Parts: sequence; structure tokens; C-alpha cells
Amino acid sequence: MWRQPKPGCKPVRLSVTNPWARLLGYQGWSRTGEMLVPRRDPKALEMDQAELSKAQAQLAVAKQEQQYLDLVAPSNGRVLAINAVVGDHISSGTFLTLVDDSQLLVQANMDETDLSNLKASQAATVNFDALPGQSFNGQVASINPSLANVRGASAVAIQVLLDPGALQDLKNRPVGLSASVDVIVGQVTNAVIVPLEALQQQADGTYAVNVIRNGQPQLQKVTVVLSDYTSAAITSGLNAGDTVKLGSQQTAEGVP
Repeated sequence: MWRQPKPGCKPVRLSVTNPWARLLGYQGWSRTGEMLVPRRDPKALEMDQAELSKAQAQLAVAKQEQQYLDLVAPSNGRVLAINAVVGDHISSGTFLTLVDDSQLLVQANMDETDLSNLKASQAATVNFDALPGQSFNGQVASINPSLANVRGASAVAIQVLLDPGALQDLKNRPVGLSASVDVIVGQVTNAVIVPLEALQQQADGTYAVNVIRNGQPQLQKVTVVLSDYTSAAITSGLNAGDTVKLGSQQTAEGVP
């Protein structure tokens, strides 16, 4: 700021070579109104801007790296295994296994001949080897469209979602328990069940069985509505209690 000198005094001016001005990157002074304001060196301004841009870039990289360090589980669950220790460098692969035990899934392999009968949401029954005498209900959650090779044979991989009631008995059980799965592909009432080997397929595609009457086998046409690997459900042609001849000359009684 300039002031009018008193009579007999010499005017004093601020030095333009102020060492503090050079240290801060300022060169010279400019006058605005009654105030002296510093004038920036353009080169020093460019250097400061470059340093700021570099610091901002380093900050962005640090924030990105922090996101990589923060592992957030996609859902609640239980940690099964950690394949690393503090200080290890993780490049690829799985080092932590997390299981969602709020829903229990059973992986099962079904024969490829069952593929046409399998559908999502079908009821299923699961029996675990470690829990004899207990059966758990569920439903088919997914069916893999690609066949899997299991011990040299083609199989259909399915997943069965157990009902919530199974959580109490299985929640603290180890993952990987062996189990057998039965999928209910159809239901019928008022049917007679006979062994599968009692059926005889006729030339026209129908079925018949040999019914023992008066000690002699008599061929009887029957209507088969459902069958599996061991039994067939018949809705007409047989009555509960009838004796049928098996393929090995044995006999068996039909049961309702």
C-alpha cells in the first residue's frame, strides 16, 4: 500500500526482490487499486498444477487398491476354509470358501434316461447316510442341460433345495454328506403296484401280465400309468391281491 510521504521524508518502496516472493514461486508485484498483489510465475504455476494432477492420480490409484483389499461377502454364510495366511500374495485361484447355510442344496446325478421326466419344482425326498431313519423333503431347484460323466456313464446333474424344516437338523452338519435322492416325477391314486419284471410288452405297444387263476397263468392286458426301475403302477386289468407270474417263473401279489 502506498502512502503520501510527510514533508521532509523520502518515499519508501517495497522491494521487488523479496526472497519470500521467490521462495513461494512469485515474481514481482503488481498494483491493484491501493493493494500490492503478487504476480505468479507461469512456469511455477505449471509445475504446481502438474504436482496436483500427480497427487490426484495417486489418490485415485490408492482408492482403487483399497477396493481390492476390502473383501465383502455377497451374502451371509459360514467360512469353510481359508487357504492363505497374513502376508501371502494372492494372484489367482480360490483362497476362501464361503457357504450360504440359509438354504441347503443337494447335488444329485440322475440317469440320462430320466431327463425327459425331470422338471423344476418337482418334489423330492433326500436320505443322508449319516442320518439313518430320517428323510428330508425338498424340490428340484435346477437341472443341468449338459450331461455329466460319472464313472464312465452319462448322468443328469440336478440340485434339490431342501425345505426350511431341514435347517435345524442339518445346519451344523459338514458340507459334502453322502445322500440318496428320489424325485417324484408323477403320482397316481387307486393303482395296483406290481414288480416291473411281471410286465410283458405286446406288439401293439400295450402291456400285459400273466395272472395266476385256478393255478394256471392267464395273459391279462393292463394299463400302466407310471413305472420306475423296480415297479409299475396299474390302474386297470388287475385287482389288489391278484397273483402275477414273474419273468423268472416266480409269482408275486399285486399291492395297492
